[in-house]
Amino acid sequence: MEPHITDDLAHFLRVMCTFYPMLALGLFSSSFFQGAGKGLNSLIATLLRTIVFTPLFAALLAFTFNMGQVGAWWGLVIGNGIGSMLMYIWAEYFLKALLKTKYITKTDGASA
Repeated sequence: MEPHITDDLAHFLRVMCTFYPMLALGLFSSSFFQGAGKGLNSLIATLLRTIVFTPLFAALLAFTFNMGQVGAWWGLVIGNGIGSMLMYIWAEYFLKALLKTKYITKTDGASA
């Protein structure tokens, strides 16, 4: 293996170690919306995180700030982190609003 490849791989792994905790936050929020029966919210949030924020920040850091390959890696981390944080805030807001609503019991629902 080439020496520069080993150095690049080590740097990549260091950067990606910060990616995975934020990914868990986004996956939790997405799963929360799915469990609450709001699949469309989950889809929108996931698409924003993966299709909008992540490539936007990767390109911004790699090309605009001329950071190259390392900028793309950090762009993945930052884009996913911001998207995950926004998803988590949205999920928390949704949960607070949901808890304020009236609870429905079996007798309040449709009779079978």
